[in-house]
Amino acid sequence: MATLAEMKFTVLGAKGFIGKHLVSYLKKCGHAVVAPDDLNVLDGEKNLGNVIYAIGLTGDFRTRPHETVQSHVCLLSHLLQTANFASWTYLSSTRIYGLQLSPDPIAEDSPIQVRPSLDGLYDLTKLTGEALCLSLNRPEIRIARLSNVYGSGMNPSTFLGSIIKELRNGQNVEIGEDPKSSKDYVSVYDVCAMLEQIALNGKYRIYNLASGAPLAHDAIAFKLNAISRQKISFRAEAIMRCFPRFDISKLVDEFQFRPRELVEDLASLLDNSYSRKISDAR
Repeated sequence: MATLAEMKFTVLGAKGFIGKHLVSYLKKCGHAVVAPDDLNVLDGEKNLGNVIYAIGLTGDFRTRPHETVQSHVCLLSHLLQTANFASWTYLSSTRIYGLQLSPDPIAEDSPIQVRPSLDGLYDLTKLTGEALCLSLNRPEIRIARLSNVYGSGMNPSTFLGSIIKELRNGQNVEIGEDPKSSKDYVSVYDVCAMLEQIALNGKYRIYNLASGAPLAHDAIAFKLNAISRQKISFRAEAIMRCFPRFDISKLVDEFQFRPRELVEDLASLLDNSYSRKISDAR
């Protein structure tokens, strides 16, 4: 039988897109959830239970480099040294695989290339955070490398978020990348479900949390053109950007993970009924 500490979750970064969904999901699952705004209150806690570290920057890391280092590394280091917890899950990103050129799916133990530059700051700080977690000989400290997460309330500055926002505003959309460019997308509800399982039962230190199947821009455009009054087009002679395929076999084998497909969710994302659709499906 699980102890009270094991059934308790502390979500750090609960005001963010993923954090908000995670708090809601965990509460619906019957867990006791703490989502502190002031991290100083953590010093008096005897046990934080299962910590999900969702603190971090995404699209604005280039304009806030010091805050990026602070959130991905320095604060993480302080809390790992001072907090008591049953498990700890650090949210990293599959973005760290961006320079990989292998045609094979990228597994969690694949070598990673990084570049010391402003563009590489996000990858370097996430990897440093990972290294801090792995430096501690505690198997209950784990890492989840998240792909491009979609869902209600997603950041409108992301590629998919900006398209949905413009279409909702009645604007036509021109994509500035080649139609065969592709990304891997994973539903925020799949992310929440897997993070709960990883925190409570994960056997490995690192997991790729992705769909494992990159989706081309033209497939997204084809679906949205069929369901929207506005039209999506592509800029002529635009650059092609294709991210690698991610190996998600650990999640599939351990938790029978069956990720949702973005194409099937585009209609509800567009009419803003995605949360209701998922809730009804459950």
